[in-house]
Amino acid sequence: MAGMLALGLVACGSETTDNATQADVLSEGAGFVGLVATLLSDSDVAAGKSLGFATASAGRKTAVTTHCDAGGTVSHDAETGRTEYSQCVTRYVQGDYVLTSTVDGVEIIRETGCPDSGCEAQTRYYLDQYGENGEPLTAQTADSDGEDVISTLLLDDQYSITDLADGTAYTSVLDGVVTTRDRARGGPELRLVYQQTRFAEVETSTGYSLEIDGAFTANAGAISPGCGQGAVSFETTTPIQFDASNALVAGALNLLLSDDRVVQVRVEQGVFVLESEGASRRYSVDELQQLCS
Repeated sequence: MAGMLALGLVACGSETTDNATQADVLSEGAGFVGLVATLLSDSDVAAGKSLGFATASAGRKTAVTTHCDAGGTVSHDAETGRTEYSQCVTRYVQGDYVLTSTVDGVEIIRETGCPDSGCEAQTRYYLDQYGENGEPLTAQTADSDGEDVISTLLLDDQYSITDLADGTAYTSVLDGVVTTRDRARGGPELRLVYQQTRFAEVETSTGYSLEIDGAFTANAGAISPGCGQGAVSFETTTPIQFDASNALVAGALNLLLSDDRVVQVRVEQGVFVLESEGASRRYSVDELQQLCS
């Protein structure tokens, strides 16, 4: 369950203005869009392996660990959904490769039922709680290739899964803190603070769409200059749409930066166009992800 982070920087994008202040605004906005794109990607080096961020993870979680085959203890209460790990160590071995995971703390996963009167009959509602009484759930993974990553979660994830005629919709509202440190590579700890941040994904046979609304704070720029740093608020005005071949086809959103500057983002001819105060810059999805990978 541990998150993984391997952040570097490749600067990308093209400017249409020489104004340094406007360029800074666009760079800051690109860093946050790049961070979200990285967190929501399936890349093995993506920070999205941190628990609690990936939009659809709520609907595809693996079963909780019920056996510590290499040390420690775990207890699970099926009635309440509460699982308590005490230095629970599991080990996976395939040939010469060894992966060891250690989990400590409390995780509570339960179905909540409809939270209000406007719920759909085909929707299931859940609340996942990572950590308890101010103490985070801690997960560490280390392997024979030299990886050594530790993550902490003090996080509530209120999510729903809706069965559609031609697919599935996932919605997740996050509140709390996720941290990840790559101890093998050294460097700062990645810290993500969510404030009722809403992520939504709809998957159908023709493609998928993503939405993000609400505020969060990140320090990813301290790890990889160019990635998201500080506070931001997202507002999706048109869902970000990808077709069945994973090509970007539509979408629009607004970013409110910490100093109240606004960056408008829209999809145009398969790329993201960022605009602020008359300045603009274009990024492909890959270019944005490279800012944080």
